[in-house]
Amino acid sequence: MKNHRESKQKKSKAKANLFVVVSSSIFTKIMTLKTTNEIWSFPKKEYEGNERVKGMQVLNLIREFEMQRMNESETIKDYSDRFLDIVNKGFLVLISLILELFKKFLSLFLKNLKLQYHQ
Repeated sequence: MKNHRESKQKKSKAKANLFVVVSSSIFTKIMTLKTTNEIWSFPKKEYEGNERVKGMQVLNLIREFEMQRMNESETIKDYSDRFLDIVNKGFLVLISLILELFKKFLSLFLKNLKLQYHQ
């Protein structure tokens, strides 16, 4: 009984921590997800694609970032939220690119290791 309660508390803390680190636009998308695993894998699903698509996403985010201007009627908070949203999207795309590179590196490493072992 105690383990179940502790497990539930850990899951709740993990979800709360994931909610804290994302921007408000991503938060609204993930707040309906039930498990921490769903929340954790959301960026991967949301920003997946081949390397060319991800490269285009990065270029679009850079262009969007460079074109940012604060509107006269906009509050500093609204402007910073918009700004941070672009930065968060960029981080998610870059993280997925790094994970792809790591997978390729690991598979090449294992392939070479297997070749060495069989010789």
